[in-house]
Amino acid sequence: MNDSLKKVVFLDRDGTLNVDKHFVHRIEQVELIDGVADGLRVLEGAGYIPVIVTNQSGVARGRFTEQDVQTVNNYIRTILAERGVHIRAMAYCPYHIEGSVAKYAIDHENRKPNTGMAKQIEAVVGGIDYAN
Repeated sequence: MNDSLKKVVFLDRDGTLNVDKHFVHRIEQVELIDGVADGLRVLEGAGYIPVIVTNQSGVARGRFTEQDVQTVNNYIRTILAERGVHIRAMAYCPYHIEGSVAKYAIDHENRKPNTGMAKQIEAVVGGIDYAN
């Protein structure tokens, strides 16, 4: 491994870190899954940088706004920090081809499984060791 490349673990949000309550868009809906903070501390201790990448099609579907996504993301980052976990970067994709909000109803490189959000994360944390 090139020593300048970072070991990064890409984490989804809803259903991976927090309980998926179908289109989570308010902080009152956020409930961390049991053991998440402990697991993330283990990953950090092993030298991995935890980052969050999340598709948020509810924006394209008109269910909530990008500001709602950012508010929930910031809240998750804060409550994880209170538990000793440092989320270095977060990215989200508000686009979905079947959306009802025209500006978001497109096929976009940021939508997983495409690589757009990984590129955003790399711009924040530096070169990523994708091979490992």
